[in-house]
Amino acid sequence: MQQPDSLIGQVLGHYRIIKQIGYGGMATVFLAEDVNLGREVAVKVFWPRPGETRDFLKRFEREARVLAKLDHPNILPVFDYGEQNGFAYLITPYLPGGSLKEMLQKRKVIPPVEALRMAAPVLNALQYANERGLIHRDIKPGNMLFKGDGSPVLADFGLVKVFAAEGENVATHSASETGPAVTGTPEYMSPEQIQGRPTPVSDIYSFGIVLYEMQRAAAPAARIEPVYLTAIRRSSAARSGKGPGPSLSTPARILASPDSGGFARHGDQSRTERANSGDKLARATSHQLIR
Repeated sequence: MQQPDSLIGQVLGHYRIIKQIGYGGMATVFLAEDVNLGREVAVKVFWPRPGETRDFLKRFEREARVLAKLDHPNILPVFDYGEQNGFAYLITPYLPGGSLKEMLQKRKVIPPVEALRMAAPVLNALQYANERGLIHRDIKPGNMLFKGDGSPVLADFGLVKVFAAEGENVATHSASETGPAVTGTPEYMSPEQIQGRPTPVSDIYSFGIVLYEMQRAAAPAARIEPVYLTAIRRSSAARSGKGPGPSLSTPARILASPDSGGFARHGDQSRTERANSGDKLARATSHQLIR
């Protein structure tokens, strides 16, 4: 597989790679120049696992076309996408304002009024996406970026899943050719997402964790990461018929603790106990943060 450093100085499509600015499990982010328009952009390069290139590129093209249709001021837009030498890439605006993750690393806690100001537009973006049949599936501070004016944008819909309406063939919307994939960041994942069955309410759970972290300087699920990782392994085993499904009561107990900052219900294990849309959580968040 081609190493990320080897791309610096190369041209993907009409984007000249300048330097690496971030990385993740299956992707590397670069600062690049659009040589046609003379502007800086971000290039996110996705690296398929060995033996999965063909299926990966097919899934990537399907998801990229969906992402390119999103038009919301608080969702990072997709300018372009492409494939080259067995890997795929997305072109988005370059936002030098950093992420909520970086902000939390520096400031630890976000004051309630400021947290509310950040949360409302992100929740509106989630509502917009959910109304169009999309689940983000990786809501976390690192995927909340800031424009030059300080307004937040929700980034990295690369794990998005087009979910089927009732009665549709769910297989056509799955994250892999062989079955539902457990994808996301364990500390922020809902129980149903760990089991490979995310819904729009899963995003509400994840954002509830982010709200807690903004107010308490630590994500509550961070205390139980081994439980999540064990649950993922059990869930994979259950889907393959090799073992039982996960037991996931611990996250709900922790989020229901007295120091949960009033956000426990939105991170509840039971989907019926959470706000079921972005606009409802926005109203609930407003109430909790200004109490």
